[in-house]
Amino acid sequence: MIDEHGIYAISALIYAIAAVTYFGLTRRQPRHLRPYCYLLVGVVGAAALLSAVFAVGIGTIAVGGGEVIVPQMIDGLIAYPLLFGFAAFTAGSSRRVVALVAGVSIAQRLAYEVGALTDGPLGLAMLLVVVGGFFGHVYLLFGPVWRTASRQSPRRRLLFWKFRNLLLFLIGMLILAALLSLTPLLDPFTGSVVVQYVDVLLRVGFAGFLIGNISALDSAAGDEPERSEWVTPADVATAD
Repeated sequence: MIDEHGIYAISALIYAIAAVTYFGLTRRQPRHLRPYCYLLVGVVGAAALLSAVFAVGIGTIAVGGGEVIVPQMIDGLIAYPLLFGFAAFTAGSSRRVVALVAGVSIAQRLAYEVGALTDGPLGLAMLLVVVGGFFGHVYLLFGPVWRTASRQSPRRRLLFWKFRNLLLFLIGMLILAALLSLTPLLDPFTGSVVVQYVDVLLRVGFAGFLIGNISALDSAAGDEPERSEWVTPADVATAD
C-alpha cells in the first residue's frame, strides 16, 4: 500500500503538470489579466514544490506528543487565504474586506495546527475556531461580499456566485475530513487520501476554473455570459 509520502509524491506530480499547463494557458490571456492568472499558477506551483519536499521526508517537526508537517502548513497558509481573498476580489470588494476574508482563513489554518497538537480546553477552543471560521466565511461571502457582487456586471457576479458556492462546499468537506482524521473514525491513510484529494480539487480545479473564466473580470455591465463560455472545476478534472 502507498504510504503518506507516496500520496504526496503523486499530488506533487499532478500539481507540477497542472502548473506548467496553466502557465501556458495564461500566456493566451490578455496582458492586463495575466497577473491574476500568474498568482493562481503560483499557488499550484507552490503546492507542487511543498508536496515534493514532504514526499522526500523533509519538513516534519515533532512538537510535544504530535508533529507538525511544515510544508503542508505553509501550503495551507498560501492557498486558502489566497482562494478566499480572490473570491472576495472577484466580487469587487474593498481591500479591507479582501484582507478580512483572507485573514479568517489564516486564523483557521493556524488554529487547526494548534488543535492537532493539544487536547483539553485549548484543543477544543482551537477546533471551534476552525469550525467558527467556516461559518464566518459563510456570513461574509453570503452577506457583505454578495451585496458588493450584486452591483457588478452579470458575468462577474456569476463568476463570484459559482466560485463562492464551490469553494465553501469543498472547504466544508476538507474541514470535516481533517477533523475526522484526528479521531479513530478515520485511519491515517484514508484521512490523507481524502484530504489530498480535496486539496488537489481546491488548487488545480479552482486555478483552471478562474483562468478559464478570467475574462469575466473585464466584462461590461449588462453583458450576460453564454453557458458554453463557462469552465467549471468539473470540466477541468474531466479534461485532465
